[in-house]
Amino acid sequence: MLNSLEQISFHQADQYAQKYSSKTDDVLQELYAYTKDHVKGAQMISGPLQGKFLEMISIMLQPMHIIELGTYTGYATLCLTKGLQHKGNIHIIDIDESLQSIRDKYWEMSSLNHKIKQYIGKANEIIPTINATFDLAFIDADKNNYITYLDQLIALMPNGSHILADNTLFHGEVLKSEALQGKNGKYMHAFNDYVLQHPNLQSVLLPFRDGITLIRIQK
Repeated sequence: MLNSLEQISFHQADQYAQKYSSKTDDVLQELYAYTKDHVKGAQMISGPLQGKFLEMISIMLQPMHIIELGTYTGYATLCLTKGLQHKGNIHIIDIDESLQSIRDKYWEMSSLNHKIKQYIGKANEIIPTINATFDLAFIDADKNNYITYLDQLIALMPNGSHILADNTLFHGEVLKSEALQGKNGKYMHAFNDYVLQHPNLQSVLLPFRDGITLIRIQK
């Protein structure tokens, strides 16, 4: 008989947690299925468990302005958008334009597309050009620039605002010795160290899916 979490795999825990979490809506279910069946790199999609977490965080915080770095097929975008205030919006930056038709289709189906502002290009170049103060941010882009993005966002976000960073366990590589880490594992370990030691941040790294860190800015 299993008597400790050490004897339960991450996959088992994820499946159980997903079973006992509220279901996602029909549009998200369809987008998830389509992405899994038709889009390369489908493991990058947030999915039902993480998506519900993002939705709940957004609903609890009720932000006016959200910024998301990296959107893939737009699943996390829809989850985050659900908590926006009535006149709020979400700014999305992604470098890959090839998936835009998929994003547009499901964003329109959700009836939330009027709250979404899309930018195509390099996030570190676009972030400084956006004239908005963000209450919530979600980082899920190129791992080598996570620290750069974090610093840019801190400059744009008020005291008490929140940042979510995805993939902070990076397939478990951050748990290995440096010699056994790939380049992205090294980037994420460096990011985790940076967040922990930053004097103006409080954080908690949640060990579900590929790791997601919730950060609170305290300037």
